[in-house]
Amino acid sequence: MTPPKDRNSMGFVAYVSLALALSAQGGAAIWWAGIINTRVAMIERQVTELSVIRPEQIRDMAEALRAIAVIEERMIRLDENIARIGAAVGRLEQQDRIP
Repeated sequence: MTPPKDRNSMGFVAYVSLALALSAQGGAAIWWAGIINTRVAMIERQVTELSVIRPEQIRDMAEALRAIAVIEERMIRLDENIARIGAAVGRLEQQDRIP
């Protein structure tokens, strides 16, 4: 039977695990934002190439702009969540330092 790990090593493992999880989440958010940026650039390029705008094109653009607004809101919420997680990690680190 293995001896139980002391509190400090368990805390270290928890912090490293949390740091890896936050890094993975941040990387995924950056990758996702890159995809969205590519889509926005493509839509902007298509808009500049249009010489005559038909009603169906205006409708498509309106839908694309609404989708972009939703994506921006989700990115803002994601940033807020990451900030909350960072604050929680800071509080955990402070609690771990208190004897």
